[in-house]
Amino acid sequence: RGLGLLALLALGAAGAARAQTTPEGQLWLEAKAGEPGVIKHPEGLYYKIIHSGPKQGRSPGPGDKTRCHYVGKLIDGTVFDSTYDRGRTALFAPNQVIKGWKIAMQEMRE
Repeated sequence: RGLGLLALLALGAAGAARAQTTPEGQLWLEAKAGEPGVIKHPEGLYYKIIHSGPKQGRSPGPGDKTRCHYVGKLIDGTVFDSTYDRGRTALFAPNQVIKGWKIAMQEMRE
């Protein structure tokens, strides 16, 4: 099932990931977290809603295969992965990805 109506920009997660974050990365995260529209999820993920479907729209369950586009960037803006560059969406379920992705995917609405 495709989720094209809500896109989340995952900015980072607190807790265990913070222990592995460089001081430069932590400063970047704190700056991004203070930007307008950034939301902190109870699990520590910071995200920004770019486009939203209706609140009553369906969300993927842990095992629901979902098609989505994404761009992975380093804090200096360098793109390290992009489904747009490949010209096709990715297909995976929330239970197949890292914790931040899992949280973000389950917040998305059709």
